[in-house]
Amino acid sequence: IDQYISMVQEKTIAGPSRRDPRFPNVFPSSEMTPFWAFPGAKPAFYVGEARHGKLHIPN
Repeated sequence: IDQYISMVQEKTIAGPSRRDPRFPNVFPSSEMTPFWAFPGAKPAFYVGEARHGKLHIPN
């Protein structure tokens, strides 16, 4: 139950994705990806390569 509550809190704080607001702005630890052996199984949302920004501490 604690893990579930933690995930719900994370999604709430992260807010919706800018690319598709139907999905939360979180990066899954295991992402479903398209694969030729399963032509009918397609992810609804695919993050792909992670791009990270830089931390900036305001003066």
